[in-house]
Amino acid sequence: NRLTLIDNGMGYKQDEKFFAYYFLNGDDTLEKSLAKYGFSKKDITDVFLTHLHFDHCGGSIERVGDKLIPAFSSATYWSNEKHWQWATHPNDREKASFLKENILPIKESGQLKFLEIIDAIDFTNVMKIRFVSGHTESMMLPQIQYKG
Repeated sequence: NRLTLIDNGMGYKQDEKFFAYYFLNGDDTLEKSLAKYGFSKKDITDVFLTHLHFDHCGGSIERVGDKLIPAFSSATYWSNEKHWQWATHPNDREKASFLKENILPIKESGQLKFLEIIDAIDFTNVMKIRFVSGHTESMMLPQIQYKG
C-alpha cells in the first residue's frame, strides 16, 4: 500500500540563469514517467532522499505563484538528522550543492521525517537502508530486494 520514490532530480522551479549552467536533458519528466505506469505525484506515499544535493532533491518542491510547496502532497519525505544538519550548515565545498529552496520547505510543510542512523534499517519489506559517508555526509543508500 506504499509507493516509494527514490530521489526526484533537479525539478523545474529554478530560474533561467540556473538552467544556463545545469540543463535538463531531453523532454522526459517525472510526471511522464509516473503516468507511463499509471501513477501521478499524488500517488507517491514516500519520497526517500538519498541525500539533499539539488540534483537529487530539487523535484521535492515546486513553485506555485510565489510559494514553494511540496511537489508530493500525500508523501512523507525521508532523510536523517545528521545529513539534514550537514545540508543546512554545509562546508564551503558543498554549499553550492545544497539549495535552501529545495530543502527548507520540506521541513516547514511538516512532511519530513528522520530515520535513525544505525547499521541498516528495514524501511519496507523489500528495502533496507544503509548509511554511508563519502560523496556527502550521512547519505542513505537503499538496498532493494527484487525477485528474491
